[in-house]
Amino acid sequence: MSALHQARLALLQSLPGTQMKPKGVLSLDDTLLAHYGKHFDKIAYLYDHTQNCYVWAHNLVNLHYSDELTDYPVDCRLWEPADLDTLETGLRAAGVTIRQSKYGLKATEPKKWRNYLLGLWRRHQHKPAVQTLYQSKLLLAQQMLSEFFSTGQQAKLPVTFDNWYTQPAFCRFVLTFKGVDCSCTIFLVAWGRIPSSVNT
Repeated sequence: MSALHQARLALLQSLPGTQMKPKGVLSLDDTLLAHYGKHFDKIAYLYDHTQNCYVWAHNLVNLHYSDELTDYPVDCRLWEPADLDTLETGLRAAGVTIRQSKYGLKATEPKKWRNYLLGLWRRHQHKPAVQTLYQSKLLLAQQMLSEFFSTGQQAKLPVTFDNWYTQPAFCRFVLTFKGVDCSCTIFLVAWGRIPSSVNT
């Protein structure tokens, strides 16, 4: 956490109107920052559900605080699309087997090749050498929550997010995070429900 970021949060906590309160809520979500054109660093062709089409955009993962008096961003991370060459090389270096029959997809069906590599990454991301190859939105969300709660701020604040984030591993992470009062952690799911496989 940068010194400027820490100073911003400290200032907000010093003022009665903006300090975090027991009845406040932390919200996790990601936002598309659409662009006209595709010649931008770290841009991707992503589905915008508000327009029902794909757009060239940056995707910002946000951690937001709100209560009955105020709301403001706590932290954010820019999601970056996976670099497939880095992913392929890194998976092999980490001892993950890439099936020989799949290499043909690189030229004939690049989307399937990308999905195949990301599938391997997901299945092996418990290995540190694999996890560092790509930062998913879920990992970025975990980093922000870890950093926030490590400062000792409002450990009982509920964490809310929509059903995209209700992946079992992520839900378990939030529910068992050291310092968080799990009995006070709430999941508000806008378009679905918590997977039944989550052990609460």
